[in-house]
Amino acid sequence: MNLIPAIALAAVLVIAGTLFGRRAFLIVRLIRSGKPAQRFSEVPRRAKQEAIVVVGQSKLLYRFLPGLVHAAIFWGFLVLFPTIVIAMIGAVDPHSTLPWLGEQGWYALLVDMFALLVLAGVLAAFLIRKVQRPKRFVGSHLGEADLILALIAGIIVTLFLWHASRIALGLNEYPAAWAPVSSAIATALPAPLLPYLEVHHSLQDRQAPLQQ
Repeated sequence: MNLIPAIALAAVLVIAGTLFGRRAFLIVRLIRSGKPAQRFSEVPRRAKQEAIVVVGQSKLLYRFLPGLVHAAIFWGFLVLFPTIVIAMIGAVDPHSTLPWLGEQGWYALLVDMFALLVLAGVLAAFLIRKVQRPKRFVGSHLGEADLILALIAGIIVTLFLWHASRIALGLNEYPAAWAPVSSAIATALPAPLLPYLEVHHSLQDRQAPLQQ
């Protein structure tokens, strides 16, 4: 275990957990300030609506292209969520991963494909807002939307670079062939341009093979 990254990660988690808790407490107070409601009645119907409307994004798909863009980003982050846990484990110990799932080639393929879908969704959303400019966006907070899209794109690019660097260093627990996009990026990562890679290559005598 790397002690300094572990301490840094713990500090970040404490800060993030505190901010999340404060925000969640405020939202719960706002909800409870409304009229009482039978929130746990008709559970099967509510669960069905949750699956169709929220997970299935059915209402957004009434506008096919914008709805598909939003759905691609939403579904993408559902699939990519475990990579957050995998990244935290890797920050503490680069030779460890999430048990079972982090070693599965099929999941690495899903991550590559859905990360691409999210990037495509972000690009499409940007073009819709900046080129098509639908009337329904008039008066909306376009600057905040641009920032959110940029942050999402940054997360995905970071994800690809992280996976590519692990593949280049031979640290990938899953077969590299299952992650074609990350593997392609790995071959384009020259050590002279990436001190991080160069340091680790020297530590490993530049002999870390690509896992097949």
